[in-house]
Formats: sequence, structure tokens, C-alpha cells
Amino acid sequence: MNSFKTMFKIIGLLLTGFLLLTCTEDQTPTEPLIDYISPMVEWLYPPGGSELSGVVELRFSVYDEGGIDSACVYINGSLFGEGRHSCLPPNGEGRHSCMPSDNKWDGHSCLSFCTDTLFTLSWNTLYDEDGVYILEARAWDEAGNLGTSPSLVVNVRNGDEPPPEDRLPPDVWWTAPDPGSTLADTVRLRLGIFDECGVDSVLLLKNGAAVVTIIPPYYCRGSSTTIPPYYCRGGQRGGRSTCAGKVTSNARYDKPVQQAVQATLTQAVQAIPPYYCGGGQRGGRSSWTGELTPNATYDRPAQQAVQATLMQAVQANRAMYDKPVQQAVQATRPPSIEGGDVEGYVDYLWDTRTDSDGVYVWEARAWDDSGNMGTSPALLVRVKNNPEPPPEDNSPPVISWLLPEPGDTLEGTVELRFQVLDDVGVDSVKVYLNGREWQKFMDNGQYLDCHVNWITCEYPDGNYIIQIKAWDCSQNVGMSEVIWFHVWNNCPRVIWVPDDYEKIQDAINASEDGDTVRVRSGTYLEGLRIIYKRLWLESEDGPEETFIVGTGYSEGIDVKGELAYVTVRGFTVSGDWNGIGSNERSTVVIYNCIIKDNFQRINGIAMLNGDAYVYNCVVDGAERGALVGYVGGCIFNSIFVNCTIGYYRTAACEYWVDYGWNLFWNNQQDYSNEESHEGDIFENPHFIQGGYRLQEDSPAIDQGNPVLLDKDGSRSDIGIYGGLYAY
Repeated sequence: MNSFKTMFKIIGLLLTGFLLLTCTEDQTPTEPLIDYISPMVEWLYPPGGSELSGVVELRFSVYDEGGIDSACVYINGSLFGEGRHSCLPPNGEGRHSCMPSDNKWDGHSCLSFCTDTLFTLSWNTLYDEDGVYILEARAWDEAGNLGTSPSLVVNVRNGDEPPPEDRLPPDVWWTAPDPGSTLADTVRLRLGIFDECGVDSVLLLKNGAAVVTIIPPYYCRGSSTTIPPYYCRGGQRGGRSTCAGKVTSNARYDKPVQQAVQATLTQAVQAIPPYYCGGGQRGGRSSWTGELTPNATYDRPAQQAVQATLMQAVQANRAMYDKPVQQAVQATRPPSIEGGDVEGYVDYLWDTRTDSDGVYVWEARAWDDSGNMGTSPALLVRVKNNPEPPPEDNSPPVISWLLPEPGDTLEGTVELRFQVLDDVGVDSVKVYLNGREWQKFMDNGQYLDCHVNWITCEYPDGNYIIQIKAWDCSQNVGMSEVIWFHVWNNCPRVIWVPDDYEKIQDAINASEDGDTVRVRSGTYLEGLRIIYKRLWLESEDGPEETFIVGTGYSEGIDVKGELAYVTVRGFTVSGDWNGIGSNERSTVVIYNCIIKDNFQRINGIAMLNGDAYVYNCVVDGAERGALVGYVGGCIFNSIFVNCTIGYYRTAACEYWVDYGWNLFWNNQQDYSNEESHEGDIFENPHFIQGGYRLQEDSPAIDQGNPVLLDKDGSRSDIGIYGGLYAY
């Protein structure tokens, strides 16, 4: 199956490519490509040649590149179920009578699904005679191409086992008109009906009174050709047959029909003479009591008499009946209706002009062959054939606020609810938030119950004013009172520099815990102090575009305070003393930063009395590239170049710092009071001239800590363009 699908997709791609190649550069296709490829249909179960009994699950798959429109099953050349649409949706739910969503039958059998679908349906073989059956599955794609499965031959063998007892009532539902509709003139009422074993009759009631009995023209079974194809299907009042001469084996008829049929057959068989009828000899007396001997040979006069009588009584294909039979059938026809133009659905034309204006309740009841009754939900409609001209409308809509209470403090997602009522009809409703149009509703009903889900986390904390305006069909305007609320989520915000604040320090001072301060490209001449803050400080475009120069202050970025937890990402930083410092038991996490020109300013990264976690940074030119004091943390995937000492650990350091997979080059001393670690590299990093991006032959490519990955999922590079937070 997978090889067929692959071949099918390749053919579709080749055809698409061929059509595209035929267009020149200045030719613009004006029409979409046409799908000429039929769906691929394949039986999955049962296997060919199987012997089946009882209820059998039939399974087949359909594949089409452009999308599947519908599918169905044929048994011995007839649609499975003789009028019932056969396949279930792929989720196993729904009815056998799968109609398109617009309820307009298009000649196929099921709803539109996807490109690759498994169809499953049940076949109760107890309702069919033993013998050989040929099964065929058909499917249509969105372009109307038909695909057909190979024929599947099976043998049904149930013996004399009777069909199971049917205790399930028919399923009955209204499909048109919509409940609550206002109707006029002649209206088509449409009723959907389904029963696994066959619907016998349907009764429609209006305001509790019976209106019409409908006998659906489907579900006729059997194989006898003795009785002509008139109203021969079983149950009450002789359902109409569409089986062209076949009769239901357990059919029950109204007495006039039974008598007419019996009289016709009696007339036919009485024409056979009471002499020897079994072998062609004249004279003898027949012991036959009413059944034709299968291989009997009669004298020509007898043959002619039998044939003439039977031809008169029974001509099924041309629907010619003896007059007594026709009269009996005509007498039992239901009232004149429009019904059954779509199998599984019954239509009734209601001329509402014969009823007075007002409200009507319709109900439908359906019986199956076993006498089980199903009832539809009530259908409530309004008849209005004589509308009066509406009076002049000068009244605006009335707005009533329901939830939440004005003045409440809101957080998270909040449901706002209000009602709008107008005596003629509401045209539109608008909701204004702080004076700006926010939400809009369009309707033409007299009453609206409006709901708005307000995600307050998407708005800054503070006070908000809501007002509602509603217009009716005459353009009268109604306005609600002004309603105010206080939003308080303490949600993280993004503060932009210089959009919201000109200086980075001002944005930091205005931030709350959890906020992000995001800085656009440029050079910022200010040393930053972050005290007792928990925030994320990052650049928009990366370290080679955004510069912090800590003039007039000892550090470029100084983080202090035991509760401080700051992430710094994507800057080039220099300071009068330290590039980035962590003090007073604070914690700083540094991603993809450059610390440079700190030769006279002592330290690139100063981890003095606070934890620091350093990833994918470059320290270029410092007395000490990294100063590790009374701290914990880590230094991974970083480059130290042109320093007096690359990594300096104070002798008094009592805390454990994890480090490794770093590159050292052109330093007077790489380590002090510490030894090199796994993954360290002592080679030229091969930067591209004028920057810190790695050349293709750099020894730092794909050599970072193995547990740290780049954005593409590969092992991280060492340096500022490696790691998940690289620009």
C-alpha cells in the first residue's frame, strides 16, 4: 500500500512539474492545475474468496493527493443497503446516510474527508440470501475523478439462521427548516430517517394532529419474481417497492392487496390442465397442487394457456397489472405528498397559506418493519404570511451590563457579558476600550446576549474604561454607561530602549520582576547598576551592533543584591573597572556577550561575591579575562584572547565553578591557580577580520560542550555565534 502511495505521489509531482515547465517567464498561469488522477481504492478486509456469516466488518482505504470527496460500496452492482448511503466517517461516528454539509445530494455517498482515509462499515449478511456476492468500492476526489477498487468475491453462508431481532427504533431528525424560522407561502419540510433494518412508515403531526402518513420508497429486499412490482414491501399499509419485481420474503399487505394478488395467481395456475404435466404425455391426471414443476413439458394448448394468463397477470418489467390488483393498490396509496426524492430523507410541502399566522409545532414519528417507533425532536416555527407595516421606530436599543461588576479588579482571562434589546431589531454593536473601538457584533435580531473574552495579561496593569454603543435597523443609537475596571496581573512586560525610555538605566529602574528590557542597536554611554531586580536585559540585534560603555562608573554592568537574578544577552560591554560584575550574592547569567578593552580596567567578567553562569562569550583584552572569587557557577564555550591572564581563580575561593570547552589564545597566561579542563583549546580562533564571527577553518566550530546545542540541533560552536541564544 505504501509503495502504491509513493508511486502515486511521484506521478502527481511529475505531472505538476511538467505543467510548470511549459510556462515561460512572462507567462502567468490564469487557471489552476486540473486534477485528472483518480483516487486509489483498495480492499483491506475481508480477503477475497472468504466465507462470511453474521455481521461482517468491511474495510477499504482510499488515497488521493488532491483530497477525497466521497466513497461508497456496491454489492452485486447495487449501492449497499439499496438506498442507504454506506460508509462511516473516519472517526467512526455519524450516520450511514452521510450527506454533504449543505444537505444537497450530489450523486455520491459520503462527506468530504482528507487525502488518505480508512472507511469501515458493517454488513449484516443475515438479511441476505446465501450465495456468492461481488463487492466493489468506489471513491470520488475533489475534482470529480472516480476511482474503483478491484472486485472482491465472497461467499455468504448463514444456513437457516434467522435474522436477529430488531429492537432499535428508527432515528428521526429535522433538517429543514431551522427551528425558530419564520415561514411564508409554500415551504419544504425535510425529515432525515435512518433505521438499520428498514423504515416502514412515517407520520407527520402538526400541533399534535396527524397531517399525513408517508411510506418511504426504499429498503425493498427479496428475489421472488412471482408478484409484480407494485406496493409489495413489508409492514403496515404496504410500502412502495423499487425492486422491479422483487418481493420481501416476510411482506405483509393490507387485505385488499392480498386478496387481489391471490386472485391473480389463482387465475394463472388454474389454466394448467389437470392431466399429466410432467413429461409431455397426454392423458394422465396431475397430482400437482399449485406449484409449477421446474422441468415440466406440456402440450402446446396447455403451454399457451398458462403463458397467456401469466403474461396478463405478471409483467414485472413493464408494471402491467390486472385491473383488480391496480384498483387495490390505488386504494392503499398514501395521500398526495412530495417524498423520497433523496433516499434516507422525506420531504413534505406545506402550504402555510392554508393556516393562520402563528406558532406551529411539528413532530414526526417513524416505524420500522419490527414495529419500533422513533420520534423526532419538536420543530417550532412561526407562520407569517400577512405582515403589517412596522410603525416608525424612534427608540434606540437598550444595553444592560451583566458581568463583571463595574470597579472590579481583573486578572487573567475574563468574560465580559452584556445584553442588547431593541423592539424592532439590532443592527450592530460596538465595544470601546479606553475610547477606541475594540469589539464589533453584527446581528438583525431583537435580542443579543453578547460575550467577550478579555485576555488582560496582554494589557499593562492599570485602569480601563469600557463603553458599549448599539445601532438598530433605523440607525437609532443606544449607549451604555461608562464602566471602569482595574487590571492587575503583575505580568512580565517588554520595555524598549529608546522607544519607551531613552536610557537603559531608566528602563531598568521602571521595570518589575519578570520584565524584559530590550535595547535597539547603538552605543549607550552609561554604566548600569541592577540592584535587587529579577529581569532579562538583551539587545535586539546582537553584540556586534549594540554597545554599552561604562564611562564614569567602575562596571559596564554591575549586578548586586541577594535577590537579584539578571540575564544579560547580546551586548559588547566595557567598563572603567569591570566589564560585567556579580556582587553581594546576586546571580547573573551571561549569553553571547563581548567584553573588551578592559586592559587598564582590570577584569572582563568579575565573579566576586555572587554566582555567574557564562555561555558563548568573548573576552578580548583584560588584566584578567574572568575573575572567580567567592562564587559558584560555570564558564562554557567562551573565548579568552589578548589577556594578561585568561582565567584567574583567587586563592581564597571556596566554591565550586564548573568550566571547560573554552578557547585560549595570545594570553600571557591562560590559567592562574587552576588547571585546564576537558575540551579546552589553545589555538588561534580564526575570527573573520574586523569581527568575532568564526571562519570556516576555525578550530572552535562544533567543539563546545556536547550537552549544549546550536539552534540547528548540532553541537554548539565556541564563541558568540554558538548556542541556543545566538543571533
